[in-house]
Amino acid sequence: MKEMTRKEFLRFLGLAGITATVPFSMSLTTAGAYTGKLFVMIHTGGGWDPTSFMDPKGTANGINRFDNMVSHNGFTWAPTLSSANFDNSTNSLAYKFLDELGTRMLVINGIDTETNNHGVGPRYVWSGKLPTGNPTFGALLAAACASHLPLAFISNGGFQSTEGIIAPSRINNSSLIEAISAPNTYNSNKVFTDATFDRIRAYRDARHQEKIGQQYLPVIKAAMQSLTDARIGEKDLKNFVSFYQSMESGANSLANIQASLDPVITADTRVQNRCMSLIQQFRIAYAAYQAGICSAVNLSIGGFDTHANHDTLHFPLVAAVQEAIRKIVGITTTTDLSQLFIAVGSDFGRTPKYNGGNGKDHWPITSMMFLAEGANFRTGVIGGTDTAQKALKVRPSDLVVDNSAGATIKPSHIQRALRKYAGISNNSIVTNFPIAVAATETSFDNLIDPT
Repeated sequence: MKEMTRKEFLRFLGLAGITATVPFSMSLTTAGAYTGKLFVMIHTGGGWDPTSFMDPKGTANGINRFDNMVSHNGFTWAPTLSSANFDNSTNSLAYKFLDELGTRMLVINGIDTETNNHGVGPRYVWSGKLPTGNPTFGALLAAACASHLPLAFISNGGFQSTEGIIAPSRINNSSLIEAISAPNTYNSNKVFTDATFDRIRAYRDARHQEKIGQQYLPVIKAAMQSLTDARIGEKDLKNFVSFYQSMESGANSLANIQASLDPVITADTRVQNRCMSLIQQFRIAYAAYQAGICSAVNLSIGGFDTHANHDTLHFPLVAAVQEAIRKIVGITTTTDLSQLFIAVGSDFGRTPKYNGGNGKDHWPITSMMFLAEGANFRTGVIGGTDTAQKALKVRPSDLVVDNSAGATIKPSHIQRALRKYAGISNNSIVTNFPIAVAATETSFDNLIDPT
């Protein structure tokens, strides 16, 4: 495929309705930087199989075709499929993942998405509501905490509806970053002298402010002001470029990361490419985060809709997600999770039985995984499924499995818990999108943050 030129890229942004994220000319002013955690939402598109990942069952009832689970740091994990064998040794990727990150991880099993539909599942998982008209969590977080910033919410797929509360930014081509940062340059040559370009920019800004002053309709005036507010300051964008270039010229360059991938990933070019895609999506967002202009990012990887040849296709993708998360944590300047909150989910789950094509079909019961650090982050395992892969009920008061006195965990509970953890539950933007649950289930708000 032919790579877009800078001009074509900017025109594409305009057609997509997100010119405000990377306009041709940029404001000289810099808004207050975002200093909270970077919220990273990873969507595994197609519907992952928790029993091939964080909720394995073994060969009982024909759910899995392995019994050698990995048990480490309080988790029971599916083994890694390597060279057609299920590996649960200390050299397996599954073991390495649990060894490095298990003490900073929360897994919630037995989440009922109440759907088998690809159009509904991602929306429910990431917004907490089944109907349309509700924004994804990353958009809510960005609108509540960083709405003044130009790249507050970067999205690479998954459920990415913002419902107009913030503009999503889509930047996944690193070769364009530096070009966009120099609007007065073409083919390494300046189009205008600096003085002339400054006069053009000053005239543009003055004219835009004059036009705002001539408007009387609040909606038009607000839209025009939003354009002004959203333009990236030169300092912001140059910092963004600087951080990205520093990453690419150091130990965390794409080439170095690829060379360090686990052998089970590099054995399959398709899997390696998908793993590296996740890592690259994060690297761009992390550079923007370091520049103080990004608060949330959607990462996305597809291929999990394995209606045929499930083990052959699904397990390598599970490995790709695990390896990508390991590398993402290592990319941060602190090489830990102190700067990050990572949430990983999918459309729904997959059936407890193999079909005639050795595949698994859609199933409403799923799991989610979260990684972070800090006293307000809960670790371990909550919930579960039975031998038929049906959700076990959990008592909201103490999060203990109890099928007689408990309730089924649903994405609505997860999203309320995310809002609490992020400290945005009472934000005026967030309260416009309430998530109602039964009065007896409000204690599920503590699923992620126990404080």
